[in-house]
Amino acid sequence: MPHPKHSEDLFQVQQQGLLLSALSTLSEGVSIADARGTIVYSSPFAGQLFGVGGLDTAASQGNALGLFHPDEQTPFPVDQHPLLRAVKGEEVGDVDLFIRNENVPQGRHIRCNGIPLRDAQGLLIGGMSLVKSLDKALRSEEEKSRKLNEETARRIVERTAQLESANRELESFAYSVAHDLRAPLRGIISFCDAMTEDCAGQLDAMGQDYLRRIRGGTQRMSKLIDGILALSRVHRATVVSSQCDLSALARAISGQLQAQSPGRTGRFTLQEGLVDQGDPQLLRSLLEILLDNAWKFTRERPTAEIEFGATQEPGGRTYFVKDNGAGFEMAYQHKLFGVFQRLHSQSEFEGNGVGLATAQRIIRRHGGRIWGEGQPGQGACFFFTLNERGEG
Repeated sequence: MPHPKHSEDLFQVQQQGLLLSALSTLSEGVSIADARGTIVYSSPFAGQLFGVGGLDTAASQGNALGLFHPDEQTPFPVDQHPLLRAVKGEEVGDVDLFIRNENVPQGRHIRCNGIPLRDAQGLLIGGMSLVKSLDKALRSEEEKSRKLNEETARRIVERTAQLESANRELESFAYSVAHDLRAPLRGIISFCDAMTEDCAGQLDAMGQDYLRRIRGGTQRMSKLIDGILALSRVHRATVVSSQCDLSALARAISGQLQAQSPGRTGRFTLQEGLVDQGDPQLLRSLLEILLDNAWKFTRERPTAEIEFGATQEPGGRTYFVKDNGAGFEMAYQHKLFGVFQRLHSQSEFEGNGVGLATAQRIIRRHGGRIWGEGQPGQGACFFFTLNERGEG
């Protein structure tokens, strides 16, 4: 008859065997240390992941495990390993590590945690760590990310092509409509002129007023058509880039503005030596729009103060056109560059609402940005950049 003590030992051995067998079949590696930090068990899979036969021997060799942070370059302190922290009573969530040693020369990404072990009375008796490989998961995530990026890039290309096609159709439509409107508009203007010359004596004051209104409407329509055609030409034009003297352009434009209004007093402050890469014709149109706007919105001032210059920012040069004119409410700045959007009534300041939209498109074609700041009655300042994306 077997001795009771022998039967009890045999049962314990069988239990331990079952426990070790169960631990060895887990999809995660298991390491267990006692309260002194001595590793008392390490599953074969844990040793395989760490590239050592047993963690107990490797732990005594400092960083012989080859522990690194996920960047694969920065050493990971051994005393911060989740298992050693668990032995001290700390519960450690998932920690990502990179293992590279003589048995794992190519390196391996792993994830491990730390769980304190306590007895029935709550006394700390050791710690346990579960570890799993991230390489397969990483490859899977990288593959998903790559496919997602490719799909996103494909959709962007498709949407961009669709948008460009729609823009070309819209530009062509706008150009055709604006061009075709010229003929009937010229007819209306001609008849107004004929009535003024031939029938002026037959019209009373009301008839004369109607005629003036018709002529004024046709003039506004003509300017609107000119604006639409100018906006369309910006899109259709080929950008021919060269060194462009913006200071010289601003000087010529300011001279023209003053010559057109000899009765006005204006002071233009123009910074010299501003040369940049761009299309001379488009950049001249840009400065004409901005300086003409500044001249227009300062006409109620005894002296128009208009400044053109640039500041050097960390990201490059920022140009500005500043005036002491009517200004605008910043709450409506989102309307500044919309086609046919106006922040002032026609009775206050004439315009067709196309100028700043054209300016924005010129800037975009030069790889830059444009924005405005202002306050009612205290003037406005428009800023713009060129070639932020290295375009010409």
